[in-house]
Amino acid sequence: MLKKRKSKAVIILIAVVLLLFFHYLNWLRPVERAILYIVEPAQTNIYSVSSTLYKYITNIFQSQNLSVENEVLRQEVIKLRLNQLELRSVQQENEYLRTELNFIENNNLTAIVSKIISKPRQQNEMLIIDKGSRDGLVEGLPVLVESGVLIGKISKVEEDRSFVSLLTHTKSSVAVSVNNSKNSQGIVQGNLGLGLILDLIPLGHDLQAGSLVFTSGLEDKIPEMYLVGEIVSILDRGSDLYQKAEILPPVDYSALKILTIILPH
Repeated sequence: MLKKRKSKAVIILIAVVLLLFFHYLNWLRPVERAILYIVEPAQTNIYSVSSTLYKYITNIFQSQNLSVENEVLRQEVIKLRLNQLELRSVQQENEYLRTELNFIENNNLTAIVSKIISKPRQQNEMLIIDKGSRDGLVEGLPVLVESGVLIGKISKVEEDRSFVSLLTHTKSSVAVSVNNSKNSQGIVQGNLGLGLILDLIPLGHDLQAGSLVFTSGLEDKIPEMYLVGEIVSILDRGSDLYQKAEILPPVDYSALKILTIILPH
């Protein structure tokens, strides 16, 4: 058996050597040309198919790479936009703080600037700020925005935080005066969280839409001349003695971020 295998190997080796010898002598050229002529169409087809398959696979990978690159670019654009918004917000906040500090200094006030940290659930008329009793806050202090606009009062104080009742709070009220010929005195009350109502203005006192309403200074801890709002409409008389009007606050209470609390001198 072993001798047969050796014989076959020797025969194959001799055949290969002879083929190479005949090839270099060009004796096999006619046969080689015939073989190439027969297999050439198959080679062309195989090359065409392989080339098409290569392009297809390459396109798939390129498409996947483009999708990944596009997603990366999209995330970068989103990140840049968020950074721009954050920077703009910080700039606006800093500008607002400068304005508030100038207002405090120019009016010789003792005040604390605080941030809103929360809003109790289901209470659109209440805010929680990051200052409390250790900062000198007590109940009843006026809470301002926009350099002199009264938006509420401190209603509850804890060591490191306080609760602010907005003027729109159902139980809120503040003593006010109207900027008219008689400097009419009355009160502004919250209207079920929906707005402000001016009340207790005596009959005969001229009330007109567009008149401004300020704090009167007749209430403990609330100095005069803080802006409360503007009369937008005169309501039906609540009694035979007094008039009522609807007041529009000069700021959007839902957009508040930074508050100024005025401390007693």
